[in-house]
Amino acid sequence: MKACAGLCVCAPPHRPIHGYRLPLADVVLSSLPLLRGSQGSEFSMSTSLESWSPNRSIAVVAYVLFIFGSASAIGGSGMSITVENDTTKDLLVTAYDLNAGPVQKVLSSEKINSFASISVTINPDESGHGKLSWRATSADGDPRTCGQADNAGLSDSATVHVYANAVCKSP
Repeated sequence: MKACAGLCVCAPPHRPIHGYRLPLADVVLSSLPLLRGSQGSEFSMSTSLESWSPNRSIAVVAYVLFIFGSASAIGGSGMSITVENDTTKDLLVTAYDLNAGPVQKVLSSEKINSFASISVTINPDESGHGKLSWRATSADGDPRTCGQADNAGLSDSATVHVYANAVCKSP
């Protein structure tokens, strides 16, 4: 190995470093023209079909998934909703996605501290809006207080405010 001009220590492509082959590094170096040096340098490598291997194919797929994320992160069907406790009490919150078929629990007695929030992912309806039902109880205190509501027509990145300001009814 030799030191590359100010770029740490590197090895020529297709050579193992301490017995390990780094195909992802080869793909990164070959696919980023700014990192690729002139012909004959450590960074240049052949991209002809005869040098293409199954390992390189796997590395390309891994690289693409790493850089661009999964389909759900790029534009899948879920929408992110922030559930916010803007009260002075810690709350235990249970929330349901009413657009999921069947209805899906997205929070289950999750403690949300005073003036804190948590994000959940729910499904949009045909018009692109979400519907979230929630129930909250105070985490401490006497008497225990409760709150509940259904929020329809939610857009992506909407905030739902939860609270527990009524004395809980006996079951």
